[in-house]
Amino acid sequence: PDGSQTVTTESADGTESVVSKDAEGNVTSTEVTVSDEAAQAGEVVLPLEPSKPAAGSEKAPAVEVKVPASVTAEAPVKVTVPVEAAEEPNYGVVVYAVDADGNEVLLPKCGVDAEGNAVFEAAGDVTVKVVDASPSFPDTAGEWYGEDGTADFVGARGILTGVPQADGTLAFAGDEPTTRAMFVTMLHRAESKPSAPEAGFEDMDGSEWYAAAAAWGEAAGVVNGYGDGSEFGGDDPVTREQMAVFAMRYAKHLGLDVSGRADLS
Repeated sequence: PDGSQTVTTESADGTESVVSKDAEGNVTSTEVTVSDEAAQAGEVVLPLEPSKPAAGSEKAPAVEVKVPASVTAEAPVKVTVPVEAAEEPNYGVVVYAVDADGNEVLLPKCGVDAEGNAVFEAAGDVTVKVVDASPSFPDTAGEWYGEDGTADFVGARGILTGVPQADGTLAFAGDEPTTRAMFVTMLHRAESKPSAPEAGFEDMDGSEWYAAAAAWGEAAGVVNGYGDGSEFGGDDPVTREQMAVFAMRYAKHLGLDVSGRADLS
């Protein structure tokens, strides 16, 4: 009688969504229950009407995702949230997790598929928001890393925050050199900046802007240091060789298989 609606949708795998709307058609709550079948398959597309991501998390509707007990950190499920179709995927679209107190945490490892939908891994029940967090990097216009979405992807996820300019803007500075400290900091941000004991490198006293990242990198086995391992060399330009080593060690830290080898002759 008051004009409100409750819309229930069930997908072929048994996953069910319940969306409540007020008299004006505004979504007031969204709850999705992932089926056992989808959990066993390891992936699920939420049976929701595709919508345009909000420009800020305060405007984005919360989606409560409930998963079976079989879904854990060791056996997560890949969740796809439908996003309104566009000519090109928007790689600035990200996913925030919302806790019981309303605190929102960006999921740096969330992705965007070929159709532009938001993708993330759930290891248990979670409430999420899908947001368009595309950064503003004026210097990426016309550049390949601006056209293919690279700058939007890393900027929206906080992996690369940009270089402050005199006019108050942030530059992507895509053609500038990258240091060892910068590269390890990017990996540290991708892991949501976990804490670690102070690094044991002799050329650091803990006051460096990259101290936390270096400490994590050493603890995670990503960075061993120069020579006998006593120096981090944070301000030294990172080489292609070093990036390859860091990336492989990082993959190993994540538990991925790094046993493959290629013939480089």
